Amino acid sequence: MRITGGKARGIPLVSIQDKTLRPATDCLREALFSSLSSWIYGKVFLDLFSGTGSYGLEALSRGAQSGVFVEKSSRIVDILRLNIQAVAKSLRKQPAPCKIIHHDIWHLNLLAEWKFDIIFLDPPFNLSRVKAQELLNHASSFLKDDRNSKICFELPADIEAPSHDLRWVKRIGKTTGQSPTIVLYEAR
Repeated sequence: MRITGGKARGIPLVSIQDKTLRPATDCLREALFSSLSSWIYGKVFLDLFSGTGSYGLEALSRGAQSGVFVEKSSRIVDILRLNIQAVAKSLRKQPAPCKIIHHDIWHLNLLAEWKFDIIFLDPPFNLSRVKAQELLNHASSFLKDDRNSKICFELPADIEAPSHDLRWVKRIGKTTGQSPTIVLYEAR
């Protein structure tokens, strides 16, 4: 696994064997960021269920201004820190223009006043299967009230994209089976 584009392109990301960790594939991230194109430049992101940080770090590499990573697992937060340091060093941004919140996403009182241009939502698939609508509703509460704000929700292809007041833009990735896909939503 590596950063697929931008100034930190090619930087490897550390991962670990953990049944709760399912890093976004290079191919899927590359397709998403090709869709976002230069829109990501200067934006502030929120990476929920961040794991290795691949979505947020890809955004930083491609010109995002800063962001917040939210991860519950202590073991995975240690890996996330290593990945942030590697990408920040490659970008010559020391300290890294981001923050890690070691917390469960359902209790993010720390973020009550923050709003983000783009939110990456990549929950464990077993959680997506039972709470996709609730996850999308919760994530959208952190979105800036701006027509171009976006949520990128990674889901298995066999789950229907939840509906929302946000405009459904497209689904990226294979559309059959349990392979990961990204549903891209945009504020109206």
